[in-house]
Amino acid sequence: MSLPALTVAIARAHAAAVRRECEATQRNSSRASFPAPRVYVDEPASKKRKKQASLLEERAQHLWEKREFTDATVTCEGSSFPVHRAVLASASPVLQRAFACGMSEAASAKYAIRDSNPVNAEALLRFCYTGSLSCPAEGLPQLLELAVLYEVAALSGAVADALLDGLVPENVRERGQLLKRHGGHLAVQAVWPRFLDLVAADRVLLAAAF
Repeated sequence: MSLPALTVAIARAHAAAVRRECEATQRNSSRASFPAPRVYVDEPASKKRKKQASLLEERAQHLWEKREFTDATVTCEGSSFPVHRAVLASASPVLQRAFACGMSEAASAKYAIRDSNPVNAEALLRFCYTGSLSCPAEGLPQLLELAVLYEVAALSGAVADALLDGLVPENVRERGQLLKRHGGHLAVQAVWPRFLDLVAADRVLLAAAF
C-alpha cells in the first residue's frame, strides 16, 4: 500500500473510531438518570392567612404588654391605663368619637370609664388590643354591659358565649335576664336561643330560671 493510501486508511479508521466513541457516549448519556426538576409551589392561601393572622396577634399582644409610645390614658376608679388612641378607635365607635377632634377627651388625651371597675375596664381594653377575653366569671355580666355600651360587638359575642358556661341555679336567672335585655344586639341574639335550649334541657335550671 502506498503512503498516501495508508494515510487515508488511517485517517478513515481514526474517524470511524471517533464516531463510534461519540455514539457510545450519546447512548450512555441518554440512559443516565437525572434528578427531577424542582417544582416550587406557593403555600396555600389559607396557610398564608394563618401566618399573617398569627403575626398580627403577636404584634397586638406586644402593643398591649409593652405599651410603648402611648398617646392617651384611660382611667377607672383611680386606676390608669396608658393606651394608643388609634387602637381603641378602631375597636370601639364610642371611643373613636370620644377621641375625635372637638371632644374634651381629644384635647386632654384622657378618658374615664364610669360605672365599672378596673378589672372590667382592663378586660375591655385588653380585648380592644388582642381580641382575647380575660375576665373572671363573676365579672362577665358587667363586662357585657361595657361591651354593649362601647359598641364592641366582638366582645359582646364573646362574653355572651362565656355566660353560657357554668350555668348553675344561682346565676341562671341573672344571666338569662341580662342576655334577654341585650337581645337586640346581633352578637347577643345568636346566643339567646342556645341559652333557652340549655335551660329547657335541665329541670333544675328551668325551675331556677322562672
